[in-house]
Amino acid sequence: TASGDVKRVTEEMPVVQSKLVMGFAIGTTPEERLAAKLMSVVLGGTPSSKLFMNVREKQSLCYYCAASYNFINGLMIVDSGVLNENIEKTEKAILKEVEDMKNGNITDFEIEATKRAIVNGFRTSNDTTAGIDNWYSSQFINDGFNSIEELAAKYNAVTKEEIVEAAKKLTLDTVYVLKNK
Repeated sequence: TASGDVKRVTEEMPVVQSKLVMGFAIGTTPEERLAAKLMSVVLGGTPSSKLFMNVREKQSLCYYCAASYNFINGLMIVDSGVLNENIEKTEKAILKEVEDMKNGNITDFEIEATKRAIVNGFRTSNDTTAGIDNWYSSQFINDGFNSIEELAAKYNAVTKEEIVEAAKKLTLDTVYVLKNK
């Protein structure tokens, strides 16, 4: 869980591209995990995500910007590659997108595109032996076994309101910056 104070860590190395990583605590129950996963993908998991469309494309603040949700550790990470001069602007732009989600600023298109991307990812797991093995192995980590179609139906049943509630649980905990000397 977040301590309430945002921890800030900055390191310098001889790198061309700086890195901005923002860690958010998100305390979710098992019932809220699907909504939290959808929320993180709407935020930054596909080419139609808020971070990709608004922070990367419209504002040209970073080379890449993505969000990932880890339900085991109860956190969401936003990871981006930026120029030194864009670090602060990128952080503010990411926080704006998170706030917009907390306020319900999520379109039906964003939700449907995200659900399609997740479900299509499930379905492609049947394309290879390794994919099938990974699917069934991952079910041991999750709360009970689900077939691809069962889990797809569960994701498709998640509502916008549940996604907004998941966003409201986000609390910025740590900001890590690796920048060029």
